[in-house]
Amino acid sequence: MRDDHCKKSKSPEPASENLTVNKGGKGFPKGKSGKPSGRPKGSRNKTTLMAQALFDDQAEQICLKVIDLALTDGNFSALKACLDRLLPPLKSAPVLFEMPEVKTMKDLANACNAVISAYSTGKITADDARVIQDLLEGQRKALVSRVSDIKYFGPIDPLSL
Repeated sequence: MRDDHCKKSKSPEPASENLTVNKGGKGFPKGKSGKPSGRPKGSRNKTTLMAQALFDDQAEQICLKVIDLALTDGNFSALKACLDRLLPPLKSAPVLFEMPEVKTMKDLANACNAVISAYSTGKITADDARVIQDLLEGQRKALVSRVSDIKYFGPIDPLSL
């Protein structure tokens, strides 16, 4: 038997006058909600935040205990789980190296040479070089498009745009 006196008495009110409650008085119409923008991206619920805070406070002790267990009992799966949690894979970080500004096709060739040089000397990784080359390919396409526009329409005054 349910205790109805413990239940909250407020029923959800539509966020807009255009919204009407479904038959039976429960919820909003299909595809509509009281908050059309939805939950903010990246937001976490209170339980997750509390668990994260508890874990952060005890992370060092937990890690030391798991390492001890892994070394004494051979429980390496627990060690892996702990390290994956404490040291997640790195996301991409900014890449710093000298690269010329790209305004012309000649600049584009110089930029490509700078990427190859940075990769060959170990200043950037192969993945970084690939991402930068993809960006430069986008620059090349934009330059080619601009040249073809000039051939078709004639010189364009940048102040008229």
